[in-house]
Amino acid sequence: MTCRGLRAVKSVLRVAGQMKRGEPDKGEDELLMRALRDFNTPKIPAQDTPIFLRLISDLFMGLDAQLKVNESLKKIVQIVTKEEKLQLDDSFILKVLQFQELLDVRHSVMLLGPSGCGKTTIWKTLVNTHNWDMEKMAYKTKKTCVFEPVNPKAVSGDELYGYMTLAKDWKDGVLSIIMRGMAKNVAEQGFHDHQSYKWVVLDGDIDAVWIESMNTVMDDNKVLTLVSNERVPLSDSMRMVFEINSLKNATPATVSRAGILFINESDIGWRPFTESWLHKRDLAGLDPGGQEKANLPGLFEKYVDATNEAVRKGFKECTPMYLLNKVSTIIYLLEGLLESIPYDNRKPDVIENLFIFAVMWAFGGPMVVDKAGDFRKYFSEAFATTFGQKFPKERPCFDYMWSLQEECWMEWTSKVPTYQPIPIGGGPGETPFSQLFVPTSDTVRLTFLLDMLARKGRHVMLVGSGSGKTSVINQYLNSLDKDTDGFLTATINMSYYTDSNRLQQELELPIDKRSGRRYGPPASKRLIFFIDDMNLPYIETYGTQNAIALLTQHMSYGTMFDRGDLGLRKELVDIQYMAALNPTAGSFVICERAQRHFATFACLMPSKQDLTTIFKSLMGGHVSGFPNSVMDSVDRIVEASLVLYEDVSKKFLPSAVKFTYNWSLRELTNIFQGICMMRNGDYNNSLDVTRIWVHEFARVVSDRFFNISELDVYDGLLREVMKKQLNVPNIDDLLKSPIVFTSFA
Repeated sequence: MTCRGLRAVKSVLRVAGQMKRGEPDKGEDELLMRALRDFNTPKIPAQDTPIFLRLISDLFMGLDAQLKVNESLKKIVQIVTKEEKLQLDDSFILKVLQFQELLDVRHSVMLLGPSGCGKTTIWKTLVNTHNWDMEKMAYKTKKTCVFEPVNPKAVSGDELYGYMTLAKDWKDGVLSIIMRGMAKNVAEQGFHDHQSYKWVVLDGDIDAVWIESMNTVMDDNKVLTLVSNERVPLSDSMRMVFEINSLKNATPATVSRAGILFINESDIGWRPFTESWLHKRDLAGLDPGGQEKANLPGLFEKYVDATNEAVRKGFKECTPMYLLNKVSTIIYLLEGLLESIPYDNRKPDVIENLFIFAVMWAFGGPMVVDKAGDFRKYFSEAFATTFGQKFPKERPCFDYMWSLQEECWMEWTSKVPTYQPIPIGGGPGETPFSQLFVPTSDTVRLTFLLDMLARKGRHVMLVGSGSGKTSVINQYLNSLDKDTDGFLTATINMSYYTDSNRLQQELELPIDKRSGRRYGPPASKRLIFFIDDMNLPYIETYGTQNAIALLTQHMSYGTMFDRGDLGLRKELVDIQYMAALNPTAGSFVICERAQRHFATFACLMPSKQDLTTIFKSLMGGHVSGFPNSVMDSVDRIVEASLVLYEDVSKKFLPSAVKFTYNWSLRELTNIFQGICMMRNGDYNNSLDVTRIWVHEFARVVSDRFFNISELDVYDGLLREVMKKQLNVPNIDDLLKSPIVFTSFA
């Protein structure tokens, strides 16, 4: 990460020269030490900083120069930080000042650090600092610092720089339009002579596909050379700012050309974020009694770090997440939870219980239950060990919600509505099996979380494999009314072939032009896009998925470029996303820059109790009106199905060759879909039902097996279940071939 070579030496000498001119009475050894230390410390990770400082002290023994900063700039930064309702955190102010010092020496600067560390806020604060008028103590009417953010992976390489058509016509790209406009002060694009700072902010993954074309821009040539042989020089006011979270695909040639400011996850941390949120709520009049301001800071201090430390090792999450992502989820949940309490009822114990509920879902919601263990149960135990028993002991903490009416913890099962049977089938007045939905405690609590976050305009993601996440989201979206709730919905199914261009076409289908370059749903409405299989788009050579890069650009800046006219930046408003992600397919995870925007929860396989409820409700509703012996067989068929399914999933494990041995909720659903095609009159007793049950298990399960020996093992499991759960007297007679059932006879 550290730049080595002549460029780094030159930069240090320039800094030292500036110091010498500013303080001619100081010794050169002291100035050189300060230049080496102050210029290199900002780009070194926290764990390596002590080592670097010891090296400096060994080189300059006995010297101890104080850190000097631009005091006049620091004063403006502090004023602007307060004006923007941010916190005067010393580390944050220092990073803003270091960023300006780098911009003074280098015309290309990289802001590097993990997602959520404050990179965007740092450069935006410096932009506002340059636009602040100290005489009027207000922002300048004519901005002296302007910026153009671009995610270079959200468009293709041709669309980024420009390209020649087959007819030899030149088509400008996003960067060529922006950089030419800045260099020539094109007024139509908003660039003028009085603007002394013009930044191109490249916020996206670095890889050789596009960054190598920037080499002549980033080195001392300061020229963008296009395919059309046009050369766009950088003016003195122009700077290239790169906002990235990794340099894993950058070459030494690229790294050495840019100054680097590294921001550690712990440099600014989560506290300024929570303090700014509380301050904004106070200013907005959402805390008239001051109860939130009095109680919440202490609760954040008590629970966040302690919970994070408790789950740091030995826990498995559905997708990688940073601490700030979880803290932001706590805040998003609290926005909805606190709104439901009257101001006069915001007592300390009520606020604490709601805060515990938010912490539980922010930290424990992404925990999974798999063959390695029940990590939600472990989380519940760890939470009780760390903070004492806050919930009833009988069940894990996720089975409880805080009831505002009763002012106590209540089980989610008390909120589950009773299933009302409806006719199953494809005929008039009938509902296809795939569209049936039986509410359980798990779906009720996930729907509660979805609803609370959606109504606050937050993005939500459910993660799981074959666990019904699509059904949960679809059921919630179908329950919304565009007039009552003010929501419109649209679904986008991602696939391997979904690139950023195709995704943008789908995003623009349900929206209209409002005014100027603003686009969105009809006025006063919000549009929820449900993005299914979000991680399926193809992975490029260097690990980027350009469709997700486009979503990241929209979630970060609210804009995307018109593919027909790349000089037009469209502003898409009143849009939010719900996403479903399968961690066992596609890219397995999405980039952390996109993940940060989502409140993320694991969607688990239903428990045995829930599965029993689901399939008893479906099958029992279907056979209502059949002979009594058929209706009486429902409980035994459901129990036998769950036992046999569990035996099969334990006995036949997937491998690289036997990749079809992947058992999920879909298999059980397909089995009962076949069983629910029974017609009254064709089935008169429990043996008839048992034969169709055997047939459906054969079609869904045993047809996947690779050899005869595995079929024999399966046959043994089947006979054992028929004997114990179904009490079949003569198994051989019932299993006589052929056992064939069709829906078209």
